[in-house]
Amino acid sequence: MEFIAGNMTFLSLPVFTASIAMSSSRKKGGSVALGCLGSILWLVISIFIMFVYVPFHLAVVMPMAYPGYVMMSALFESLQYSAIDKEFQDSQGQVSKRFRLRELIVSVAAKNFMIGIPALMLALGIKLLALFLA
Repeated sequence: MEFIAGNMTFLSLPVFTASIAMSSSRKKGGSVALGCLGSILWLVISIFIMFVYVPFHLAVVMPMAYPGYVMMSALFESLQYSAIDKEFQDSQGQVSKRFRLRELIVSVAAKNFMIGIPALMLALGIKLLALFLA
């Protein structure tokens, strides 16, 4: 469910941004003409996103990304709840730093980076398959 919730949050951001930009209450000092043009552009962009990109994202992007998400979640889950951990120490002059491997690996940034690896492999596989079939 976390995967679906994250995708729904991502898909709602452009619409929320448009609702802020198209608000009738404006700060003083802004150009009325540019504000009106901006509202029209946001409306067009929002309609495009809702009727073109959202169905594409739901039908194509999410199913292709989910296997990578599951694989990386499984790897990170096994690291996060392992009974053992490895601690490293780095000394540079007077400064000594200690860090644990689990703290380094099990972070949101690391997980997001690692999810990209299966996605990259899938994209390369599809490109190679297209080369051989074309």
